[in-house]
Amino acid sequence: MEVDALSGDAEQVTRIAVMDADRLSECLEVTPLWRAFAQAAHLLAPSAERRPRVQSILDRWRTGQRVRLLGPENAQDVVDADHVLTYLEAHRGDDQIMRRVSAQLFSDSKRIETIWPVLDFLTGEQSPVPRQKADVLAEIGLLAHPQPLLVCGRGIFRLTTGESIAIPKPYIGLPPECIRAFEPPADLPWVLSVENLTTFHEIAREAGGEVLGLVLYTAGMPSPAWRRSYKTAISSLPSQCRLLHWGDIDDGGYRIALTIAEQGRAAGLQLQQWKMDWSDQQATGRELTPEQRGRIARSLEALHWNLGSTSGPTTRIEQEALVIELPKR
Repeated sequence: MEVDALSGDAEQVTRIAVMDADRLSECLEVTPLWRAFAQAAHLLAPSAERRPRVQSILDRWRTGQRVRLLGPENAQDVVDADHVLTYLEAHRGDDQIMRRVSAQLFSDSKRIETIWPVLDFLTGEQSPVPRQKADVLAEIGLLAHPQPLLVCGRGIFRLTTGESIAIPKPYIGLPPECIRAFEPPADLPWVLSVENLTTFHEIAREAGGEVLGLVLYTAGMPSPAWRRSYKTAISSLPSQCRLLHWGDIDDGGYRIALTIAEQGRAAGLQLQQWKMDWSDQQATGRELTPEQRGRIARSLEALHWNLGSTSGPTTRIEQEALVIELPKR
């Protein structure tokens, strides 16, 4: 301990040298960062071998950074997130009921809902700003309850039971696991995926005119079972049929479009936008942050969509705020 020589009898302390940092932490009843990191690194070693992004978390913690507001003291959250992803990988392509999986893995039906920020980091962009909770969980296949595939328009679905169902008006909901094939009419002009339920129902009731093509409701971010059904539906389209998507004009909307476009590419088809060019629409929502605009730019680049101005949209435009309009033949 050093005392200020000019402080006289007050003996003001100017510097204290710590001889035993561990003893000091015990006296203060705190866990020092180096010890917390060592414990986290040991706990996460198996997960880091399987997942490079777990190692990325450790690298950030080593330098004192936090990930999704989490630090080394939250290492068990990362372990549990790894367990969730390992389970989903063993059931790839199937939707899972989130709370049932959570109860099976952790004896806590709500555990997964508390660790979704880690699941976001491990499965999305390594960005400081998280995605929406519902989008993260749906994308990896965790749903609150089973979702039917809602469709309207023209065509026949062949089911695994051997039945064939022509799409009735105004729409029909089918369990994704029961869909074996889709038989489109020879003159089907387009297939349109729609992000929001309100818009889907308005289309199904012909608010935008007769539905000449096929419309599928994505339920927000498409789940693995939805993506599988979508690939089945577009695998036998006539050559002139266009693949379209209509969603919100924001970072989530374009990310959903990118997820759907990946399914189209697997079938040799290019997804096109429908009413998602912000330069054609009137701004209606909140301002987009620089981070959100950056995400939009990256999605548009991957989509190969050349829309609007080079600076991108500055304001969110929700699909429900737009006039219902369908493509012509």
